[in-house]
Amino acid sequence: TTGFSSYQLSDWNPGDLSYTGTGYLVIEQFWESGEWELDYIYLTDQMSNDIYYYSDDLENMGFPTTFTVISEDDVLPPELTHFDIFPREIDVVEGSDLDTINVSISVSDNLSGLDRVVIYFRSPSGGYIFGPTFSDWNSGAMSYTGTGVITVHNSMEIGKWILADIRLKDEVGNERYYYSTDLENMGFPVSFIYGYGGPVFHVSTDGDDINGIGSAEAPFATIQKGIDSATDGDTVLVDTGTYVENINFNGKNLVLGSLFLVTGDTYYISQTVIDGGSSGSVVRFNNGEDSSAVLCGFTIQKGKAHKGGGMNFYGEVSPIIQHCIIQNNIAEQRYLENGYGGGIYCNNGPDPIFIKCIIRNNIAESYEGMGGQGGGAYIRNNFGDIGNPRFIKTLIYGNIADSGTSIYSWGGGLYFFNSIPEILNCTISNNMAGFGGGIEVARSEIHLVNSILWGNSNDQIDIDQTDPDSGLVAFSNVQGGEAGVTGYILWLEGNRNADPLFVDTAIGDYRLQEGSPCIDAGTTLFIWNGDTLLDFSPEEYAGSTPDMGAFEYGAIAIIDNSVVVPTYFQLYPNYPNPFNPFTTISYQLPELSFVNLSIYNITGQLVETLVNRKVQPGYHNIIWNSTDVGSGVYFYKIVAGEYSATDKCLLLK
Repeated sequence: TTGFSSYQLSDWNPGDLSYTGTGYLVIEQFWESGEWELDYIYLTDQMSNDIYYYSDDLENMGFPTTFTVISEDDVLPPELTHFDIFPREIDVVEGSDLDTINVSISVSDNLSGLDRVVIYFRSPSGGYIFGPTFSDWNSGAMSYTGTGVITVHNSMEIGKWILADIRLKDEVGNERYYYSTDLENMGFPVSFIYGYGGPVFHVSTDGDDINGIGSAEAPFATIQKGIDSATDGDTVLVDTGTYVENINFNGKNLVLGSLFLVTGDTYYISQTVIDGGSSGSVVRFNNGEDSSAVLCGFTIQKGKAHKGGGMNFYGEVSPIIQHCIIQNNIAEQRYLENGYGGGIYCNNGPDPIFIKCIIRNNIAESYEGMGGQGGGAYIRNNFGDIGNPRFIKTLIYGNIADSGTSIYSWGGGLYFFNSIPEILNCTISNNMAGFGGGIEVARSEIHLVNSILWGNSNDQIDIDQTDPDSGLVAFSNVQGGEAGVTGYILWLEGNRNADPLFVDTAIGDYRLQEGSPCIDAGTTLFIWNGDTLLDFSPEEYAGSTPDMGAFEYGAIAIIDNSVVVPTYFQLYPNYPNPFNPFTTISYQLPELSFVNLSIYNITGQLVETLVNRKVQPGYHNIIWNSTDVGSGVYFYKIVAGEYSATDKCLLLK
């Protein structure tokens, strides 16, 4: 009579020379019943040429022009009562072609019987749709519950497929449409991901957070996207490059690692950078992460925050940080206060463990007459929330707690308040503060074993408390001896006061020279009040006993490849040698090269290939784990372009 309705085509692209598609009319219950007739179709091109097709025109062309709406009070369109998709993620597995997705539904009708159920999913790019087939569907039934199957294959588009619509129709023509928003409001799933579901998510500077899925072939662009996509127990593996972002583990107990994690090559530590962009802490652990949360093989730099420029730990968290460089971060003065923790800030009970890390050149700023606290790290806990952070085989140097215009600043290297830290086989050198150039201790009990404190200004350790339980020093080399400690501390056996003979502090090389008094001067076992603080097995050190400090004598240098690039090929002797079961093999490359580094036994048989890929120029360390082979002489050979070299090593079990 007088009513009318129209529809547009949602996937229409202006400018195309042709179009084939389907538009939709939503038939409402209040529509007038009877035959609805086409009025006209109106087309226009980009040159403003118009054409109209009326009913008579279409009928003459053999096309239909009408549809019928039945609107009876006692007849309602079919209703969807259940919808589910399983599985929600389908991995593309190389070599496989077919996989399936199950779509389960329940549909009911009241009088007329069911005629049709159509479900369409749209591809990630929006250019293709398809849906499941319900093989046990019976037309005319008053209700239906069943599962349709979507067959997917490797030629499908990778990414998230989103429901386009569900169309239900009964035998008298009543229809009902359900769109994605409808299903979301009903609490039903609306999409499935085809392509990748972990458990290793990849990140690359060439990746894409929108179209990437976290696979090696389609990685994400940001580390945070990898974290957000992963679940507990997963791994986020990050390719080389600089990632300017501030990341938060958000309670995920996962492993976040550079390629060092899978290669053991220290080259990747300096070449995989998380850069805070001078805006906030670079890395945060604030949501209950435990020791299964691991950060491994990164350079963490250029963070700037009031508390913890580089890293911020808050609450009862206990992640493991290993083989990381934490450098050039700032705890800025703010809120009329000095900065806290240039490199690291901990508060309210965290128990992080730092293993084989380097914490260097971080600053805690001063504010007017109040100096910064904790140039390298600031560890503070409220009473009742005692934290037990651990620093193991970690180098801490060049950090500053800035005094500003006064003499008051504390903890150039480390600052502890109300904590029970363990500092085991660490080197703490050339840090600066008004008090506690190396370590500041306040209401805390530190355990310092097998470590070196040398060249810090002012004083090596400052004890700002009268409590006799301020901690202990054992088997450590402290400049000035017991007099290098301001305040009371238990001064136990094995301590020394002698120049440690570092290799070259000007370039940050704090390894020990031949003849250092710290060689073979540590202890293999240390127990205090029933707690075992350290217990070395023989394969963990090279001499008769462990050395003091972060590096065993003869250890491989960790060189910043972003600064130093070698000018020639070189294969270095492995360390340690003899060994059991781990030894490190080092080599340097002046240019991008395809490298093969392999192990052979004394008869020339191949035992294991450690490297067989393109490797960037720089200094590289690779660890050989010989657990599966017996004692004896082995040879390791490198071939890099035209360069070839061989050396031997001795495995003693």
